Amino acid sequence: MENHNPYLLYLKQLTDEAQTVKYHLDREFFAKFASDQIVDGCVDVGIDIRKNASDACLCLDFDGVIDIICDRCCNTMPLHIDTKENVVVKFQAEYPDNKNDTILADAKTGVLDISDYMFETLILQIPIQNFHREGECNPAMIDKLKKYLKEPEKSRSDPRWEALKNINK
Repeated sequence: MENHNPYLLYLKQLTDEAQTVKYHLDREFFAKFASDQIVDGCVDVGIDIRKNASDACLCLDFDGVIDIICDRCCNTMPLHIDTKENVVVKFQAEYPDNKNDTILADAKTGVLDISDYMFETLILQIPIQNFHREGECNPAMIDKLKKYLKEPEKSRSDPRWEALKNINK
């Protein structure tokens, strides 16, 4: 039985006219990646493809919601995604330079698996810190955090620095 990958783009088989491919990324898509950053999601991706003999330009348009983990209460929280990415796909065996917006497709067949690039683009949309809005976190977890949270000790400052604080007054 053949394993069909819906995220393969057969770029060399396309005509030189602009074409659009659409994907719907859901739980099944995110389950293929072993990531603890994206739990679930519902993201529509439109890819406009402009191809010529030596490369192709892909314009990816992401719109939807992914579920990520709140760093404070460990519950899931939605994160709206609305971003556009442009990438150039070269049909060659090795990189000519280190451009960040260039990826390679097989030089002979022109086949590109776009799933990794789409997933990485979504991962890069996640902020470093993820918190629910005030009051939306799991109350039981917030109570536990308050129970074990230590109040910061008042820092003792060096008396030499105290004198410098009054220098501009």
